[in-house]
Amino acid sequence: MQFKTTVSSKGQIVIPKKLRDILKIKSQQSITISLDEKKKEVIIKKEADILDLVESGQFPLRSKKSVSALKARDLFEEKYERF
Repeated sequence: MQFKTTVSSKGQIVIPKKLRDILKIKSQQSITISLDEKKKEVIIKKEADILDLVESGQFPLRSKKSVSALKARDLFEEKYERF
């Protein structure tokens, strides 16, 4: 699947809406852009979002015991790399 976009005078690109919908990229969400130097291709990857983790069940919103915000952050960082 291919999508066409343009580069602005500031070097910015717009990710087409259909692609954002497919990847479930929301406004202000972090993404990683990688370059495959051999193929001269750009790879766009959506970063894990805490709300996505809650929806998937990987990071339950409610537990039988309360968890402090610091403990929740530690649990999150154990599973996902920080940039």
